[in-house]
Amino acid sequence: METLLIVAVILTALAIIVQAGILVSMYLMSRRITNKADLLMNDSHAITSDLKTAANHVAETSRMARRVVTKPIREYSAFASAMAEGLRTFLKKRKPEEKVVIKEERPAA
Repeated sequence: METLLIVAVILTALAIIVQAGILVSMYLMSRRITNKADLLMNDSHAITSDLKTAANHVAETSRMARRVVTKPIREYSAFASAMAEGLRTFLKKRKPEEKVVIKEERPAA
């Protein structure tokens, strides 16, 4: 009976040692994973800042291109409108008058 008690105590002690070893290994593994995650976060912050800078450059370039492209188009459009108006005036053609419709509001009874 005494031998059985000693065996049970030894088995319990071994189980506790095994559990403590597993807990220590889980702790070490979680620290390694945390360190790797921190490195990845630092890299991702650098990448996102680079992407923000690139997006700002693209936006500025598109604004500049829009200004460069649309300015001559607006100038040519204004010139063509002026020429058409001058030609219309020269040939005594009038623009068709727009009909103005005035809508009367009636109070609700």
